[in-house]
Amino acid sequence: MSHLPFSWYGNKRTEYKEFKGVIPLENKLNIIEPFCGSASISFALWLEYGDKFNYYLNDLDDHLIDYFNLLKSVSIDDIFKKMNEIKLRSNTKETFKILIDEYKIDKDIYKYMCINKISLFGDFTYFRYKVYGNKTSGFRKTIHHIKFQEFINSPNVFITKDDWYDCYNRHKDDSQSLIIFDPPYLDSYNDCYKQNPNLINIYDKLDDIKNDKATSIFIIEKINKIEKLFKDWIISIEYDKRYPMKGKNTIHIMYSNH
Repeated sequence: MSHLPFSWYGNKRTEYKEFKGVIPLENKLNIIEPFCGSASISFALWLEYGDKFNYYLNDLDDHLIDYFNLLKSVSIDDIFKKMNEIKLRSNTKETFKILIDEYKIDKDIYKYMCINKISLFGDFTYFRYKVYGNKTSGFRKTIHHIKFQEFINSPNVFITKDDWYDCYNRHKDDSQSLIIFDPPYLDSYNDCYKQNPNLINIYDKLDDIKNDKATSIFIIEKINKIEKLFKDWIISIEYDKRYPMKGKNTIHIMYSNH
């Protein structure tokens, strides 16, 4: 089960078991994710190591950062209560459309989460109660939601909404820092990143990143372009990855600069 109450593309939660044994944690104090997304890697490390590390979560996505900040001020029980109130009054295609129209105006994080859960894969145009079960059944919190709120509220967790390059620059000269890069994949669907034109240019900075004092790892899809770009990097692991919804099999690879 996901630790977020809404869908998120690129979640590494299910892949953590594949590469956790090769994450270079020795002599590290700080874990940095410039493209944190659902923060699944940092969360998994926290579940295993607790507050042994400082965790720096950075992303430009408003929904993610709004939810992370919401977890600092509102209990997970109240979050699900609010979502279920919204769901209950949006149980037809007509009322669902009204909810979407309201969201377009106020950008309310609760409405976003509810629309995301009701619609298919976060597609706001597809009303999916007919395949989502009982219209009156509520969203239910899980132990993963509860533990994730504990993680976000740890004094060792720091949240920012900056360009990846700014986040990276704050830590690149620190040998006790591990920077975990999970950037947009080349030749993949990247429309969700269009709000920040600098995201793709990370591939132009690889030579600089490789020579930093900080340890940097990239977890990324293995394609010819990537292998050429990372030809001077260390391969830590390769593993099979399947996207069930797309029916696609591929290989993911972890590169390390040190």
